[in-house]
Amino acid sequence: MTRQKEEIQAAKRKLHEIHSKHMTEIKSAVNVHEEKLANSKQLLQELQAKNENLLHERDAAVTEAKELRQKNKKRASMITETPDTEFSFAELQKATDGFDEELKIREDEFARIYKGFIRNTNVAIKLFHPRSLKGQAKFYQEVMDITSL
Repeated sequence: MTRQKEEIQAAKRKLHEIHSKHMTEIKSAVNVHEEKLANSKQLLQELQAKNENLLHERDAAVTEAKELRQKNKKRASMITETPDTEFSFAELQKATDGFDEELKIREDEFARIYKGFIRNTNVAIKLFHPRSLKGQAKFYQEVMDITSL
């Protein structure tokens, strides 16, 4: 019986040692995971703050873009409403030095295009060939395309 008691005591000690070892390992693992959880929470807070900043920046950029779009629309309407867009043939001749070949930008089957300077503005002047109705239709289409921009 004494021997059985000693064996039981030895088994209890061994069991206690194993239990203590496992508890130490579990506590260590819990500490590691708690530390990882704390780091994750901190990272999450940082990312949420960055996300909020980006949302504010986006909203500010959208507002600025809308304001710029409105300003551009106003400018475009002012430009298209400007009554001072008609030039006399004499002004066109003067701006191109009498349609000088040196000022010619290009030529196609419908017209010649010259660079010039009228009323403090650099301009491109399109001079149609006589009887070029197709060229005029093309020109009006170009004007419509440009004004839609």
